Amino acid sequence: MDKGDKITPSHIFRFKDVPGSSSGGCHALIWLPQSGDVTGKRLPVAIMIHGGGFTMEAADDIPFNNVNYYLENGFIVVSLEYRLQPHVILSDIRQDILDGYLFVQSKLSEELHKAGLQVNVDGEKTNVQGWSAGGTATVFLSHDIQEYNKTASKPVPLTKANIVTYPMTRPHLHHNEPRSALEEFAKGLTEEERTTLNAIYDEPISTGHAHEDWTPDSKTPRMKWLMSVLMSGCINSFLIGQDPPYPASGSCINAINADTPPTCVVVATADELLGTVDSYALADDLKALGVESPVYVAEGMSM
Repeated sequence: MDKGDKITPSHIFRFKDVPGSSSGGCHALIWLPQSGDVTGKRLPVAIMIHGGGFTMEAADDIPFNNVNYYLENGFIVVSLEYRLQPHVILSDIRQDILDGYLFVQSKLSEELHKAGLQVNVDGEKTNVQGWSAGGTATVFLSHDIQEYNKTASKPVPLTKANIVTYPMTRPHLHHNEPRSALEEFAKGLTEEERTTLNAIYDEPISTGHAHEDWTPDSKTPRMKWLMSVLMSGCINSFLIGQDPPYPASGSCINAINADTPPTCVVVATADELLGTVDSYALADDLKALGVESPVYVAEGMSM
């Protein structure tokens, strides 16, 4: 997928402290429209959630073609960091992303004012867009906002719409070997490779990791770990934090309901890791609930 040329964020704000992390916590990367007078205006927000198997990539690994489109149409663009496995599991990641959303809704305007910008967030006009793992997280986020609002003293608006691209929606159907499969897989590695693999557990918690070549021959602990859990088929067991059978909460397809915002599902026809079945299953289930869910087929798109 052509992501376009990277654009330096206008601002970076930490929305959550994470003791023991390499960056000090989770940050929101902010891009502001550069054309037109936005002083005093309430601007819509596009929130982006990066992919990478919940293990790799960072908040600036997003399609900047999309960022440019939003900026040209007067949006504030926000990309959220979240903690990466194997130091955390899915429930932790979901909490990070919810915390990021709450920051956008309740504190981003204030932070922009402190930076000398009289720009306000229009919390009623917020959409969320994610790819691969980020697509999965996007679906979970709508559910987590609804759950938060049930007990919150100050409920926040639900997202206006979601755009979800090749999400993993049914973890029980693939990459669902028990976590012990990693140990068995490691027996076939050289001693040097096993040392590299295990070194990931001694590294600080990561909230973003530079993209590398996605090959089994990578020399970095994080990529070695990711490729090893993919090749041994147990990444979802590590992500969910238990061996199968997985709880219903481990699948985002169980997190949708009739109040889920309109959700555009983008099907990536060339994605070999998940295929197209998960995307179509999500769209079908949303439509069965009465949720507007258009499907767009992206021929030749892959991770």
